[in-house]
Amino acid sequence: MRRPALIYPFITLTICVWMLLASQGSPPTNALFLAHTRPSPELSLVNVLQRTNASTRALKVMAVGGSVAVGWNDATKEGYLGRAMQQVGATLRIHVDFLNKSTGGFTPTRLGTTYARYLQQIQPQVVIISWGLLDDIADKISEAQFMSEIEYEVALAAKQNCEVWIVTPPVTTATYVGKDAAREPTYAADEITAARDVKGAKVVVFDLLDEMKRYLKNHHLSYQPLESNAWHPNTQGHQLAGELLAESIIGRGILP
Repeated sequence: MRRPALIYPFITLTICVWMLLASQGSPPTNALFLAHTRPSPELSLVNVLQRTNASTRALKVMAVGGSVAVGWNDATKEGYLGRAMQQVGATLRIHVDFLNKSTGGFTPTRLGTTYARYLQQIQPQVVIISWGLLDDIADKISEAQFMSEIEYEVALAAKQNCEVWIVTPPVTTATYVGKDAAREPTYAADEITAARDVKGAKVVVFDLLDEMKRYLKNHHLSYQPLESNAWHPNTQGHQLAGELLAESIIGRGILP
């Protein structure tokens, strides 16, 4: 028996509607991440499993920095560093023991001898150095003194066989507005140069400041939805910074 001719347009319409719904999927929860593609972690996972304890897959990470590194004004209190470490651990299926020793208002100078004690007590495999730079500028710490302090921190970590990750800070209002906008990238460059100048140290640089600025520019996004105040990002800002940092770590496959 032949089917009525009207049924075929109905079937075609049904298939088209189904394909359209399937292609759309779940709506994104945050428009900032619409164009944010993640690198495949497969090659990095092989690297990690080869270089870590296969029985535990554990990585101990210690961080030092100021209030931005602490996670000020992030509703979760994790901040971009804590968020990044969580994403790295979840993606690569390793346990990241993250100890954030950052302190609001601190600079390398104010941290002083406490840093050496942290290294002795924690015995990390990786030390993240992520100063906000704005406190250093406000304290009128010279570039030469700042670089000397960074060299000291890197050298002391290297002496204990730690790998050092230099992470420049996320963007804030001060990155774009005011007198600090011109000096912040200079101090970020000084930090990178000083760390790389330490002979024998294993240093990996994540220029989050530059990467985040480039990301916002490429996606025609403003920094304003990410700001909490002049010196600190809000929850959204920490979230984006954490994702960018995690993806850089995973994509480069540099876990020790």
